[in-house]
Amino acid sequence: RGVVVDTAAADLRRIERDLHDGAQARLVALAMDLGLAKEKLREDPQVAARMVDEAHGEVKTALQELRDLARGIHPAVLTDRGLDAALSSVASRCTVPVKVTVDLAERPAAAIEG
Repeated sequence: RGVVVDTAAADLRRIERDLHDGAQARLVALAMDLGLAKEKLREDPQVAARMVDEAHGEVKTALQELRDLARGIHPAVLTDRGLDAALSSVASRCTVPVKVTVDLAERPAAAIEG
């Protein structure tokens, strides 16, 4: 039980760190950039438009970071299609060739799959 509790606590710390260092920091920077663009709007609309366009790209990146983080917590494919599909999905994103073989008589309980 102690190992499980320690692992869960470590996972929560990793999620907190990923949110703080990744998506949260990006969103704070994005808010600052949009504030600067708002100030620039009256004096130089073209520069402001370019700044808003760059901010739009940053929003897309932040959303992808949040999706990746959420996928890492509990991937939807795990719930929908099970361990085999979830492991295959992770393997497909690896930069090195990976072969996944899953041989289960039946689907494990959700807690075990997770």
